[in-house]
Amino acid sequence: MRLFLALGLGIALLTSPALAADKKGPPSCAAIDFRPVAQGMGDGEQEAGMYRSRFGRIEMMATVKGGAATDYQAVVNGKPLKAMNSLPQAAIDCAASKKIPATARAASPCGDAAKLRVVVTTSGADKILATYGLKGKSWNLCKVGTAV
Repeated sequence: MRLFLALGLGIALLTSPALAADKKGPPSCAAIDFRPVAQGMGDGEQEAGMYRSRFGRIEMMATVKGGAATDYQAVVNGKPLKAMNSLPQAAIDCAASKKIPATARAASPCGDAAKLRVVVTTSGADKILATYGLKGKSWNLCKVGTAV
């Protein structure tokens, strides 16, 4: 009797939704917020923040000149992104679902942004990352690239 109870409990644990969730892949659309670097940082490349999950690591790196950030770029798993000229439609739709207005081309560097948001779109094997900067009350597309 105990053997059957133990087997039944073991099968129930193996088929539980919590364990099944571990086998799922990365989300098809995600947004991660970062703070800008503080004023007065040393010149050069400075880390503004890092996000880590079981699917990888995203670092937000700032280019600092004269103690102020002039631009930001996302780095995935220690590698810079391969630049893209414009966003594919899947990335535009993902950004819209995260309350960011549709923009196809990068407007300007994010150096003076009050907040940064990276929108990650997973399409097949490709990960498209779009970096947006909050300036005033509007989000501006700063950079877009694919993880290599």
